[in-house]
Amino acid sequence: MLDRLLRTDTAVATYSSVVKRWECDRNNHWNVQFYVRSFQMASEILASATTGENPGSQSTAFRHYRFHGELFCPETMRVLSARIAEGPYAGWVLHRMLKGKDDRLSATAIEKPAYPVADLPACTAAELQPALPRGLPAAPHELVAAPRDPQGAALPTAMVGVVRPSDVDHRNRLQWNALASLCSGASHSFLNQLGLTADWINESNCNRMAVEMSFTLDGGCGAGDSLDIQSWVSDLGSRHFTTRHQILNTQTGAPCATLEQLLLVIDLEKRKPVTVPDFLREAARAHGLGAPE
Repeated sequence: MLDRLLRTDTAVATYSSVVKRWECDRNNHWNVQFYVRSFQMASEILASATTGENPGSQSTAFRHYRFHGELFCPETMRVLSARIAEGPYAGWVLHRMLKGKDDRLSATAIEKPAYPVADLPACTAAELQPALPRGLPAAPHELVAAPRDPQGAALPTAMVGVVRPSDVDHRNRLQWNALASLCSGASHSFLNQLGLTADWINESNCNRMAVEMSFTLDGGCGAGDSLDIQSWVSDLGSRHFTTRHQILNTQTGAPCATLEQLLLVIDLEKRKPVTVPDFLREAARAHGLGAPE
């Protein structure tokens, strides 16, 4: 079925869409869950084309993302997908999200596929280079113990609600974009606790922005299950910080997913990174949630 996909020398076209206003966040930027959804759509289309069956969310258990250029309403985008033929990610799939009629690079993802890729065109080294990991390792996450505060107490766990039928795919598996949405809400709540509040955003005209992200999907939940999430700052630099979020099934304690995000604090007017605020740095250190450079 791959012959039904538009093909170039180095990729096949696997998805296309347009940015809708209701999909944009307060920065007027396409919300991250829709990048995640687009790459998952591309993954499922590839899996269906190569196997004749759609595995849904299980087309991959791990995906690593990098963000290169913002998408705004009503820009168009398309995804081109290819096989990585050489290097440490040989046998993985590269997805490139391109925007506008001049195909500017907006985002990339590399995934470890659960479907055959031998018949896919191979990408070039130049196409792969922007997608390679910079600040986060491109390897499936292992469940780890969340850090504790200086008094040895466990960090607060956020309840993120109940998985609804609209959150799962046709196999009753949590959808990747639903997972991203859950983590986004938890991240807002967590960073608010550290001082990155709506008031501070409005007063400073700054906000956080993810530039690199990785997801591991473990399963462990379906429609009707309730979820909680453990969040902490796992790395802290002068102009970046990394958050880790582990989603667990509330009833069984089974791991559902892990997300890591490398974030910058961005001046919303200049669209340039600024130094991580002192209050966030101090809050992270006070709670043992990351070490400064």
